[in-house]
Amino acid sequence: MAARWRYFEFVPWIMVITVAAANPAMSLTPTGVDSAEILCRRVPSPCGAMLSDVETTDSSSQRHANHWRYGRYVVALTAGAAIFAFDKDLNDISRERYLHSSGADAIFRHVPNLGTRGPYAVSVPLLVGYGLVFKDRKYVVAGGELVAGLVLVEGVTQAAKGAFGRKRPFQTDSPYHFFESGTSFFSGHSSSVMTYATIMAKNFPRQDLSVVGIDREVPLVPILVYSVAGMVMAHRLYTNVHWASDVYTGAMVGYGVGALMVHLGRRFSRASVMVIPGETPMVSIAFRYGG
Repeated sequence: MAARWRYFEFVPWIMVITVAAANPAMSLTPTGVDSAEILCRRVPSPCGAMLSDVETTDSSSQRHANHWRYGRYVVALTAGAAIFAFDKDLNDISRERYLHSSGADAIFRHVPNLGTRGPYAVSVPLLVGYGLVFKDRKYVVAGGELVAGLVLVEGVTQAAKGAFGRKRPFQTDSPYHFFESGTSFFSGHSSSVMTYATIMAKNFPRQDLSVVGIDREVPLVPILVYSVAGMVMAHRLYTNVHWASDVYTGAMVGYGVGALMVHLGRRFSRASVMVIPGETPMVSIAFRYGG
């Protein structure tokens, strides 16, 4: 069976790469305002004809974007269903191939610490502190998103564990024991590490490495954080504390929470509030997009 299913051991890595590649950073264009309208506002020229010319192209591009967005959901659900169906096989393969392996033991020895609260408790204050000292708002906002995201995903994870009551792999031979005295579904390590990785990757998508002789920007932070996330998730299978579908679901929930926090951060961190006095006072809230 090991030969037949050997490629399933790469599920955590394939899932992380798919998430990172298929979910680009959210657009900073204001809702309901396309790029041509923004250009017209910045460049004083007759824009009616130009807007008319690009209307069809923009509509077609939007349709393709919507199809791709919905397609990702279908792919994610299909992959989740397939992983759920082969839960036991995936866990057996991961353990048969790497159990008692000195190389795997060396790799995974310190991995659990990367998915606990300790690294988050250290890195988030450092991130915010750097932003405050060097007056870089981006780091402060990212720190706020991390705090909110990690708190939210912890609440969602614990609620799911209590609701589904799934037994862990070391407690039963069947992956389909739900609504019992278990806390396997879904993986808290996976959900929290993917929340952290997503927020960091979306806030710092590319880095300038000219100081080391590389004359172009590279996605150094996304590669680093998603690699760590993949190691943490693979460790949950290696130690037989979660089913593969626990890890996959936790990762998807973590990505969703992280993306939501970045989306909200980009909106509300650039909000300005103005109170308009009068007989009936009014409050005006304006959002500024872009740099």
